[in-house]
Amino acid sequence: MWRTTSLRFAAKRKFATKVNEDNYLRIERAYGSFSRSFSLANSVKSDAIKADYQNGVLTLSLPKREEAKPKQIKVNVGTHTMAAVAGAR
Repeated sequence: MWRTTSLRFAAKRKFATKVNEDNYLRIERAYGSFSRSFSLANSVKSDAIKADYQNGVLTLSLPKREEAKPKQIKVNVGTHTMAAVAGAR
């Protein structure tokens, strides 16, 4: 029996921009934190999850368990052999 797994990530942001022109000075600041949480399907192999963060993009890799992957089986029909896909979706 598989148990339900959740995925949670959190981040903080802190940046400031400063514009200094001849007759004015403008400074903008943005601060804050956030978090997200997702329930994962039972077919996800939770111990093999990988995350990569590059150029402001978070990429998650959620591989399926072997049991959840579709399997190909051969079906003999008369003199011809066909392939069929069986498995969970």
